[in-house]
Amino acid sequence: MAENAKGCRIGNPEVLLEDYKRVIDRGADLLADVAPTDTDGLAAVAKAEIYDKPSHANYDMN
Repeated sequence: MAENAKGCRIGNPEVLLEDYKRVIDRGADLLADVAPTDTDGLAAVAKAEIYDKPSHANYDMN
């Protein structure tokens, strides 16, 4: 994929792909114990991740 990205003039595609994978993996971890049909569980994850006060540890903010 990185070679395809380089053909599209995307600078440093390896870093972009690593970051994308990190985000996807984090989402998979967050939803690992929640069934796709569990709307209350999905809403709880969304609330915690989007609406609750962000944590410096969760978002790597210094």
